[in-house]
Amino acid sequence: MNLIFLDYKIINMSILNKMNTGKFIFIFYLLIGSALSICLFSAYTKRQNKSIVTDYDGNVYNTIKIGKQIWMVENLKVTHYRNGDQIKHITDSEEWRFDTLGAYSDYNNNASMSATYGRLYNKRVVSDKRNVCPKGWRIPTKDDWKILEDYLGGRFVAGGKLKEKGTGHWEDPNALADNSSGFTALPAGFRFVTGKFSDIGFSAYLWSSGATIHGQGFFRLHSFTGMSFNNPDYHEASGYSIRCIKE
Repeated sequence: MNLIFLDYKIINMSILNKMNTGKFIFIFYLLIGSALSICLFSAYTKRQNKSIVTDYDGNVYNTIKIGKQIWMVENLKVTHYRNGDQIKHITDSEEWRFDTLGAYSDYNNNASMSATYGRLYNKRVVSDKRNVCPKGWRIPTKDDWKILEDYLGGRFVAGGKLKEKGTGHWEDPNALADNSSGFTALPAGFRFVTGKFSDIGFSAYLWSSGATIHGQGFFRLHSFTGMSFNNPDYHEASGYSIRCIKE
């Protein structure tokens, strides 16, 4: 970013006209004593390389490039694997607890919630080789999350840069949330092993692929902090959100 200081009280507009058209010009008037200084900040426009991708069910997702990675901007909503096989939909708590196959649910078994927050999937869906992400996309690994976290400045600040701004979906205080990354993480909550739902508005739980009980299980964000958390503990019957990353 170039910083240019001009001591003139009047700027010749030709100066601005000669600036490259691919730049933004920000003009700030600073009053220093009786002198008026003008600072011109010129910065190249940031190209976010946004595009869309469609899943098997026809749901359309916005995407964004963050560093060298390309992510979906919404949580997954699909009810089929990539090959067209149906993912089991479970509402009953006992059935959810003892299911041995891949399954999904809507928060509080309310289908309308999925339009905003996406669906909650158990670990067996994540591990299934049929893949729930669209062709050319996959579930992120623990290393993918770490790369994202590091690119955004580390775990102590990454959460705030990933969370959607404001309290339209997040509960107060939604600490340090500015969504400067464009990732737009939403507090979709989760489903316990017991089948109970919890944390809507307060937390985002996002699966990692290839996880074992002793390794990375899921990525977590909270309303009360700008930090991000990599959690190794999970149960295969836990229901979390999925964000796909481009292969």
